[in-house]
Amino acid sequence: MFEAIKNLFGIIGNALAPFAYGLAFAFLVLPVYKKLNKKLPKALCSIICLLILMVAIALLLLLIVPQFIDSVSAILNQLPLYIEALDGLIGKLFERYPGFAETIETHYSSIGDSVVKWVAGEMLPNLNGYIASISSGVWSIILTFKNFIIGFIVMIYFLNMKDVTKARAKKMVYGFLPIDKANLFLEDCRFTFDVFSNFLIGKIIDSVIIGILTFIVVSICKIPYAPLIAIIVGVTNIIPFFGPFIGAIPCALLLLAVSPVKCLEFCIIILVIQQLDGNVIGPKILGERTGVSSFWVLFSILLFGGLFGFVGMIIAVPTFAVIYRIIKRAVYSKLTVRNLSTNTEDYSDLKKIDEVTKEYINNDTT
Repeated sequence: MFEAIKNLFGIIGNALAPFAYGLAFAFLVLPVYKKLNKKLPKALCSIICLLILMVAIALLLLLIVPQFIDSVSAILNQLPLYIEALDGLIGKLFERYPGFAETIETHYSSIGDSVVKWVAGEMLPNLNGYIASISSGVWSIILTFKNFIIGFIVMIYFLNMKDVTKARAKKMVYGFLPIDKANLFLEDCRFTFDVFSNFLIGKIIDSVIIGILTFIVVSICKIPYAPLIAIIVGVTNIIPFFGPFIGAIPCALLLLAVSPVKCLEFCIIILVIQQLDGNVIGPKILGERTGVSSFWVLFSILLFGGLFGFVGMIIAVPTFAVIYRIIKRAVYSKLTVRNLSTNTEDYSDLKKIDEVTKEYINNDTT
């Protein structure tokens, strides 16, 4: 049952993917659109925003793709040297520990037989499946490109229809809900929009700064593959809490194959940069707008990341902030109706509340 529901949502999500791209693009350019719309017609504002977005994406690709290709080419060119170094290291290991060499030789034939059996029994029969997977990956890239194109069109429609759509939505809310509930619902909608816009746009700016800072420091320290490392660190930094580790681990492993010393230097650099980001840069850009403690940040990332993957990890904190606000308001409302305190400190040592006098009895030792 769960798998059927999950597959249904997957089909719906794939069908609405271009719409989601369009909303995301509109969300990013909305601040620019609002400023332009004060002096220019809506259609012209939409075209300018579209051009800005396309130019930004093109510049980003021009900066990232060549550097990425150069870094990967350099790694492939150095691969024979890495293999030669590894071969020398293994040779020295065999010389120093003859027993280890004898053990390897003993099991060498069985390892070879296992590899042959795996190729004959697993790889060759599933070759069509591997080819299908590759074809599916290529098709996914084509579909993503299509979603981008349609997303640009959806963005233009959304920006032009924003005011009318918002007015119609408000009319529906006040039509279906009592006035007090409708006012509360619209207040939650505004809060949700503010939290998501402040967090996501701020996190993107923060990640760009961290990527540039990483590139500068790594280049100064003459650490190899500086552009590739900066791109990985910058992109993964969008994920709160776990992002720095997700980006640093593959970079550290890559550098370890080149030079353990450079790997250690990189780990120290990343540690310093992430401390700077967590304590100075991040708070300056993001502030404390979400109102979510570090524990709930970790909880939300694990929960939404497990449910929705990479996207879930990105939207976890603002989504949880909205849910937390709704639950908090509901709890405060119920406590107020029952004439109970809304101060959290009053419940820290609470054992029970007298049902008649509403007196707080505090001798809880748990």
